[in-house]
Amino acid sequence: MLEILRFQPEMAVDLARCYNTFVADVPHCAPVAAECFADINRLSAAHTDEERIVVAHETGRRIVGFAHIAIAAPPTQDWHPKGEPGIIRFLAYQLGHRAAGAALLEAAERWFQEHERREVCAWCNDYTYGFYHLPFAHLSDRLMCVHALLGQAGYRVSMSGPLFDWHDFEPPTVARPDLEFELRVEPLQEPWIGPKKMDAGVAVRAMRDEREMGLCEMGRLARSSSLEDAHDWCFCVDLDVEESVQDRGLGKSLLSAGLAEMRKLGCRHAFIDTEWDNYRAQLFYTNFGFSFCDRTFAFAKEMTD
Repeated sequence: MLEILRFQPEMAVDLARCYNTFVADVPHCAPVAAECFADINRLSAAHTDEERIVVAHETGRRIVGFAHIAIAAPPTQDWHPKGEPGIIRFLAYQLGHRAAGAALLEAAERWFQEHERREVCAWCNDYTYGFYHLPFAHLSDRLMCVHALLGQAGYRVSMSGPLFDWHDFEPPTVARPDLEFELRVEPLQEPWIGPKKMDAGVAVRAMRDEREMGLCEMGRLARSSSLEDAHDWCFCVDLDVEESVQDRGLGKSLLSAGLAEMRKLGCRHAFIDTEWDNYRAQLFYTNFGFSFCDRTFAFAKEMTD
């Protein structure tokens, strides 16, 4: 018999086991201890009004799945979802137990309806766990069982993008573009990536007559990440070049300089991301030295009565 129960602290060990098994094949997801699930308040996202964890329990078995759901708080930043929708922060179930996954999703949607929410956002990186995956990561394509579950229930992809990593990177030497500019390196204090705060990094600016022509911002993965070597990783938070000087090598100069600065700070590995249809950036990154790591997706649904 399958039961959907509300989370209790004594379930923390089973939830950690379920989470660790579920993300075992997801890049950059390290196992977490039961303490991570011992207190829902410690797991709470920064911009929610109410949260709940429901678990799927089969008679005579351990917990075979869980869903962490929430109600978004009123938006205070541009990137906050409008309308305070229902949020599926995380949903996992043991393979072979698809009924448990479906029951968890149904329970989540009932809870949203009780809170008079018609819009649902699922797996948006603004609300995923701080120890899950990388900054900007949504639902990994390694977790296809959840993709299929959401798709069958009427969810549509709302955001998607590929992630790239570079182990033991060596910033390439690139030819200086035939442009008049100077590179300025400034400290970048505490870049914020959704719910995953990164440590300070650098901002490299291409300037001409006090006008910014391009920018590369690099942050360092916080030590609070579950990855053992988290502080060895840097992330390109932003890479932008003025349209009038694109395709002239300025982006290469900025990214190379940004990586070199992070190397000085002790970083050994790097990662970067872009939108799913930005093929220009994908060609640039993969030919620059990065390797495809994962593609992740966020979902949305408008529920009917």
